[in-house]
Amino acid sequence: MLETDRSASDVTFSPDGTEIVLCCRDGSVQTVNAQTLHLIRVVRESGSTLYCGFSSDGKLLATGSCDTSAMILDGASSNI
Repeated sequence: MLETDRSASDVTFSPDGTEIVLCCRDGSVQTVNAQTLHLIRVVRESGSTLYCGFSSDGKLLATGSCDTSAMILDGASSNI
């Protein structure tokens, strides 16, 4: 089960409902399995991550941080 001491500023579900993405104030973007709540992957942003959202087809994940940077990630692998 997911246990974190990080404060999430935004949470979103993948379009198919299988994953949950947490955008955390420590700059991490955490993807967890929606059924088991097990951590799948973690990606780091340069600043506190404020917003995240999937494209409608789930292929892309966009994040935005407080330092005005943004990342577009592959929704399946989280590669930039």
